[in-house]
Amino acid sequence: MSELQVDQIAGSTGTTVTIKTGHTLTLVEDLNAGSAKITNLAEPTASGDAATKNYVDTQLLTLDTISELTDVTITSVADNEVLAYDSTSSEWINQTASEAGLATSGDLTSHTSDTSNPHSVTATQLGAIESSSIQDDDTFSSASATDIASSESIKAYVDTQVATKDDLSELSGTTDDITQGSTNLYYSSSLFDTDLGTKTTDNLTEGSTNLYYADSLVESYLSGGNGISYSSGAIEVDINGATDGTSITVDVAADELLVYDTDATAVKRVKVSQVSVPADIHPFLLIGA
Repeated sequence: MSELQVDQIAGSTGTTVTIKTGHTLTLVEDLNAGSAKITNLAEPTASGDAATKNYVDTQLLTLDTISELTDVTITSVADNEVLAYDSTSSEWINQTASEAGLATSGDLTSHTSDTSNPHSVTATQLGAIESSSIQDDDTFSSASATDIASSESIKAYVDTQVATKDDLSELSGTTDDITQGSTNLYYSSSLFDTDLGTKTTDNLTEGSTNLYYADSLVESYLSGGNGISYSSGAIEVDINGATDGTSITVDVAADELLVYDTDATAVKRVKVSQVSVPADIHPFLLIGA
């Protein structure tokens, strides 16, 4: 039979197309199964054959463990082994943690108490400072641009330096090195003279013994008794009540003198020639010529 070309196959009760031996069915377009199955399919033998479910399941079962992979060699498997790549054989092989160069929990436990640096890690690798670079020098005499000082050395050095500058006698410089404030000024003769020049006795508090002079004070003193009074600019001496033991009569022609006796607290009459001004007699008023 020669080539048969069929454009459409249709029938109300269904039509079966059988390709006999020696004949082939060639598709010139994609075959749309329309959600139907392709049944009774033979197992594939060539790379371009359609695969059945059974063929796929069978192949998966041959590669569902690590040992079935083509680049893996597993021998004498034991607990806690790992899969490591062997560059020599270009395969993955099973090894213990120790064989694979891995640390175990036992290794970590032993490291916690091992202070001998078993891996020879350097401070440079850790970005740290060598213990030899920590200086314990309280005077900082061995100062270094790369070493650091211990906290004890820093405290000792600071305490020593502060102790050398903890009173005025130890400070260097003078008040010339300090900027003067606006209210609490330095003392200087020129500043004192300038400030004093703006003051009067009104700015000074009067003492209890060395009193200021004032007309009112003089007037009050003169009017304090003992026959002396001040009124309207005139001083009056009343000798009528003054005594020398009996009575006083001043003889102007005889050059007599009225004096105040501090011991007797009274005005007395004496002659001028008789006055030698003893310590307890104070000349007060000359009456005679």
